[in-house]
Amino acid sequence: MHLRAILSFALFTAIAMPVRADDWAKHDIEALREAGVGGDGPSLLAYLRERTPTEPQRALIDAHIKDFASESFRVRQRAVARLEAFGITAVGALKQARSAADPEIVRQSAMLVQKIEKVPSEILIAVVARSIARLKPDGAVEVLLAQLPAAEDDHIAEELRKALNATTMRAGKPDERIAAALRDNDPARRAAAAEALIHARIKEFDAAIRALLKDNDAGVRAHVALTLVTVARDQAIVPELIRQLADAPPNKVWPAEAVLLQLAGDEAPAVSLVGPPEVRVKARDAWAAWWTKRGRDIDLKKLDDAPRSLGFTLIAQMDLNGTSGEVKEFAPDGRTVRWRVRELQFPIDAHFLPQENRLLVAEHVAQQVTERDMDGKILRRWPIVGPVACRRLANGNTFIGHRNGLMEFDAQNEKVFDYVSNRNDIVAANKGQDGNYAILTRSGQCMRINGQREILKTFAVGRPYVYSQLELLPNNRVLLTQVNGVAEYDLTTGKLEWSALGYGSPTSVQRLANGHTLIASTVTRKIVELDREGKLFNEFALPDGAVPWRVRRR
Repeated sequence: MHLRAILSFALFTAIAMPVRADDWAKHDIEALREAGVGGDGPSLLAYLRERTPTEPQRALIDAHIKDFASESFRVRQRAVARLEAFGITAVGALKQARSAADPEIVRQSAMLVQKIEKVPSEILIAVVARSIARLKPDGAVEVLLAQLPAAEDDHIAEELRKALNATTMRAGKPDERIAAALRDNDPARRAAAAEALIHARIKEFDAAIRALLKDNDAGVRAHVALTLVTVARDQAIVPELIRQLADAPPNKVWPAEAVLLQLAGDEAPAVSLVGPPEVRVKARDAWAAWWTKRGRDIDLKKLDDAPRSLGFTLIAQMDLNGTSGEVKEFAPDGRTVRWRVRELQFPIDAHFLPQENRLLVAEHVAQQVTERDMDGKILRRWPIVGPVACRRLANGNTFIGHRNGLMEFDAQNEKVFDYVSNRNDIVAANKGQDGNYAILTRSGQCMRINGQREILKTFAVGRPYVYSQLELLPNNRVLLTQVNGVAEYDLTTGKLEWSALGYGSPTSVQRLANGHTLIASTVTRKIVELDREGKLFNEFALPDGAVPWRVRRR
């Protein structure tokens, strides 16, 4: 198996699938071998050390990255040369800089990453971290703490923290460097040290850990509060977790909200955390009022239950003339709008990206796919003729389906896959866990295509209504819309396995975690939820009478 395929599998399973420990070990060992990284403890630590700058080096690297925004060409050129000389040691900081506000910093950082890095590290670092957690080599704590500030994204940071949790204790005592890291200058190290000691359940550090609830970094405060609630099951900290909703960065807010929703169940306040500071303050106050009213009755054992769906429903809708529209998300009550992005031109597909607090949307009339902030400002744009589908993949790539083919772009906006059908008849498209693609044509043909653009399978599924949707299910099935309902087919045999007819030419379908099926119809202007047998469970129309095109629940 090719290295990229191995690493893509590793990331997908980390995010979306439960995997047995022995399966993790098998895939991790294979990935390390393909990447030329030794699987023994010293080799794993050496890999991380090579990628970890010292404090003075990090200061220089950050300064050079800032020089990318200089008006002087000579200064920018010098910064590129010096960062290139740092080599792999600068890659972590450069990848973090790809989310900077200055477009020139983003552009130059992305170009240098491509030039320096020969083997993609996004998943390999996570593989190394898991391997360190299993082997627990001497010196692991020091190396993991050093690497944490350079973590390229939340997934990698989480894997590094898990490895730190696994290596904290030696002969019944915590590594002394963990305790020292509670007072480290870097917030990532302080938060990780607190998490490791909470997992270790060492009482002598309780006061120092709880002192971090007043840390000057909002991310540290939120992370420590969340860990005390979810790991130590300290009910007294829930109000502190609620207080952080107004201040914490988005990547800390969403896990906190998920925990609160699981505790509150159907009594959760119908408020949004998406928007300007005053919106988050209002949400914080609503959650505080809920806790004041119900806190005594809440049992944190609820957190042992399977995570519940947040119950938020995203809807891409059209106005009555069928061209302009908006994307919005409803709270679980089905009435309260958590956020909305207006003035879109035929938003045919959309996904909320919670970690980035952004919206990915395909606008069919505007002939573009855009990534926007929650005020609607365009942050990234892909000009596409006739887009029909868009999706952010688990590896950070952006998948786009359009009338005449498929495209996939990496985080630097480099095109890594392109398929052209030359028939201009694609009405739905998606990419599966296995790396293969699927498309649905206007004539009712479902096709599977691999990464080498080879057609693996074609079978008839019945004609769809105008533009459609298909969802690739984990059991090698495809769920798609048809003229008079929705249907599920086996991808290998093309056999019809399930269908539900008579629901008004739907343009959207989603299989929910509870086995129900969510449908939107532009003809009936209704959103319908079916039970496992395909019988009507619930239905509702948009309160403003608009036309729903795409619906997703998370």
